[in-house]
Amino acid sequence: MYISMSQIIDILGLSGSILVSVSFLPQTYKTIMTDDIKDISLLFMLLNVISASLMCVYGIYYNIVPILISNGSVLINCLIILICMQRASINDVSNENVNTISLSPSKREI
Repeated sequence: MYISMSQIIDILGLSGSILVSVSFLPQTYKTIMTDDIKDISLLFMLLNVISASLMCVYGIYYNIVPILISNGSVLINCLIILICMQRASINDVSNENVNTISLSPSKREI
């Protein structure tokens, strides 16, 4: 059986796109399970969302499946992490409000 150079390049492209897709899964899983987002850069995440979105449009226009697989996966994972970051920041603000409220009576007692 003969495999053409075009088929080899397609296999390489699909393999690379699958590996890019899989590479984000450990970080997304860890973020969901631990809600630990302190070491994740918001700018990094936003730039990834923008670039992956643009690449998805490019992949759709030219019908390039490896581009769609890798960038679609990156986009989904980044959006999940951004949602976790937003949820964590809301929890931090509400915890600060609770601490402020609970400290107020003790200040009056002094």
